[in-house]
Amino acid sequence: AVALADGATIYVDNAAEVAEPDGSATNPYATIGAAVAAANGGDIIIIQNGTYNENVTIDNALTLQGESEDGVIIQFDYDTRNTEATFAGTNAYPIVYSTANLTLENLTIAGHTTKHHGIGGVLATADLMMTNVTVKDIRCTADGGEICGVQYGRGIMVEGAGDVDITNCTIQDFQKNAIDLNTTGNSVIENNTITGVGEQQTIAQNGVVVRQGDATISGNTISDMCYNADNEWA
Repeated sequence: AVALADGATIYVDNAAEVAEPDGSATNPYATIGAAVAAANGGDIIIIQNGTYNENVTIDNALTLQGESEDGVIIQFDYDTRNTEATFAGTNAYPIVYSTANLTLENLTIAGHTTKHHGIGGVLATADLMMTNVTVKDIRCTADGGEICGVQYGRGIMVEGAGDVDITNCTIQDFQKNAIDLNTTGNSVIENNTITGVGEQQTIAQNGVVVRQGDATISGNTISDMCYNADNEWA
C-alpha cells in the first residue's frame, strides 16, 4: 500500500501475532485502536483485510484506508461501546467517533446489535470525508425483528462546524437515518446508494437529513424506505 498524503504511514493487520508491534508494514498493529493511539495528526493508517471487532475513537486528524471496501470490516462491539458520544443531545453509540478531521476510504463499518439503545455508525464533530465506504446493519434486533422501534440507528452523523464530503458510499439496512447532518459547514453528498429495510410497520426511516448548513446532494440512489403501519403516521 502507498501513503496518500504527507505524514507517517501506520499499518494494521488483525492477523499480526508479534508481541511488540511498531506499526510498520512488517510489524503491524493488530487492532485499529492501537494504531490510532500511536498515530499523530496527519498520519495514514493502512488497514489490511479482516474483521476488526472494536469501536474506534479518534482525536487526531487521520486517514483510515482499508485494503478493500468489502474486505476490511470494523464490526460493532457492544461490550466496549462508546457511551459518552452524543448527537443532537442524545447518546449516539458510534462505531467510529472522531473529534478531529477524518478521512475514511475503502472499508466497511457494520452492526448490528441485539441490545436496545446501542448503535450508530460514524459520528464526526469536525471535517469528514468518506469515499468507497459501506455502512451497514446499523440497527437493533432486540425485539426479535430486523429492526426495533427505538429512535437510534443512524449510519453517518456530523455535528458542529465541519465540512462533509461523502462520495461513492453505500449506506444500507440502517434503523433510522442514513445520513444526518447537523453541521454549519458545507456538505457534498454525491453518488451514494442508500437502501432502507423495505416495507415495515416498526419505524419511519429517512435517507438524508440536513438540519443546518449548506448541502449539495446529487446523483444518489435512495430506496426501500416505507413505513406502512395502519396509523396516523403512515
